[in-house]
Amino acid sequence: AVPLRAGPSGVVSVLSADRGGGSWVGSAREGVWHLAPSGEVARIALQDSEPADPEILALLADGRKRLWIGTDHGLIVVATESQRVLGWLRHRASNRQSLAADRVVSLLETSDGLIWAGTWFAGLSTHDPRTEAFLLMREQEGEAAGFGGQSAPAVVAGDDGTFWAAVGFDGGLARLDGRGRVLESYRHEPGKPSSLASVYIRAL
Repeated sequence: AVPLRAGPSGVVSVLSADRGGGSWVGSAREGVWHLAPSGEVARIALQDSEPADPEILALLADGRKRLWIGTDHGLIVVATESQRVLGWLRHRASNRQSLAADRVVSLLETSDGLIWAGTWFAGLSTHDPRTEAFLLMREQEGEAAGFGGQSAPAVVAGDDGTFWAAVGFDGGLARLDGRGRVLESYRHEPGKPSSLASVYIRAL
């Protein structure tokens, strides 16, 4: 085993496997590192992003050889082979097709190549790499309640085309359709053994 020390602090905040057998490692304030199957450790240069040392909150290596880095200042996209910064995506109040909020705490790639970004207190955004646009999953008039305004610290895809998301700080678990509408909600109910053990969910 090769010891990994992520910069001076050594605080690792998130881990994600890559498609080549290695791992991506995000640290609280010391950037992103790649641990190769050989044991070689390399830090990814993020000088083209702002600020220079964002807090790393989520990582995702997608099927298009890109690494998505969720931070407290938006999303950074890096080419996994060249490790070059491709873009820095942020919330723009004047642009409805921008990221819902800058604090991105969870990431997911769907089978059709869309990137789901869970934000803190601004719901879920989906990004289409073909158009480079975001779609905010918000409540639609006359339809089931949406996920807009919630935090999504974790999100995963189900086998039936639905999605599961942790809700806020203490909101339990929600099952969503592909448009982000809440189909079912699950919480801890005292005295009910079949309910969730806790409303505090951080990983799925």
